[in-house]
Amino acid sequence: MKKVIIAVGSHHSGKSVTINNCLKQLLKIKKTAYLFTRNGRNGKIMSQSFEEASYRKPENVISYLKYDILVLATRPENEKISYLKEIKKYCVDAGYKVSEVHIKRTGDPNTYAKEMLHYIDN
Repeated sequence: MKKVIIAVGSHHSGKSVTINNCLKQLLKIKKTAYLFTRNGRNGKIMSQSFEEASYRKPENVISYLKYDILVLATRPENEKISYLKEIKKYCVDAGYKVSEVHIKRTGDPNTYAKEMLHYIDN
């Protein structure tokens, strides 16, 4: 089954730190890498949230749906600008299982990264 793991958090909550400093270390890839292979499955990581990347719109996720595993970042639905709902819909419609990891500024990035890795592996 194809999977998408979404790091959900407010601006400056630690989504990128969790993904780039912790998850990528667990995946044994460089901080600057965005492609990985895990258990024979190809994955892509987009650590900058869709809302923070002015060039990235929710429909852009369609071009990433060729990967078995996606790791994305977005802001929560309750924020003024959030693409979470749209991104989830594109992924579900394409047959992906969607898991969310909610990132808080006061939380531990290593714990969040381990949760994300769990969703990648299971």
